[in-house]
Amino acid sequence: MLFSILEGGRVLDKKDKKRHTAVIIWKRGPEGGIMVLVQNTRSLDPRFENQPSRTGFPGGGEKPEDHENPIETGIREVWEETSLYFNGGCIKTLCVVEDRETIKTFLLINRGCF
Repeated sequence: MLFSILEGGRVLDKKDKKRHTAVIIWKRGPEGGIMVLVQNTRSLDPRFENQPSRTGFPGGGEKPEDHENPIETGIREVWEETSLYFNGGCIKTLCVVEDRETIKTFLLINRGCF
């Protein structure tokens, strides 16, 4: 599933866009519902150092010098942010959201894969 949002201004070519991955880790709750892992994070970007922390899914940007794909980025980011390591075979791509500057991939992982 691909969403494309075109806003005012120049749309970058795919090769020039920043790539980010968000990982949704879930499991069945004790009452039959679904529980997801979220975390409070602060941006490492100096432009946002005075802003409060945000709640979100683990994830982050790819390392272009390593030629990472979204799954490799997701595995690395989850390990760096949560110390959880999972089997890459358990990952499903939920959706890809593309705007004029970024491509964001959302990955879905069952908690039983850790």
